[in-house]
Amino acid sequence: MTGRVTVNGATPVASYCQYGGSIRFHHLTDSRFDATTGFACEGAEAWQFTVQLYPGTYEVTVIEGGYMDSNLPPWETVVIARLQVP
Repeated sequence: MTGRVTVNGATPVASYCQYGGSIRFHHLTDSRFDATTGFACEGAEAWQFTVQLYPGTYEVTVIEGGYMDSNLPPWETVVIARLQVP
């Protein structure tokens, strides 16, 4: 699965960025299939992510890396409560 981090459908804005952040995919019925991937906040790959997921339903959380000044919330945010992966 590939995707892009957004804030209300728009590309996030960062006035300072050192590391980026991460996205956690928590499998709701079998935690053996949990996955975490990172994203950069600058450069050609900014705000993009790629992750391999086992089929099932996931809760998706975005975690700002802490070394950025952006319009992402500075706390862990559940962005999708139930993502179905076929």
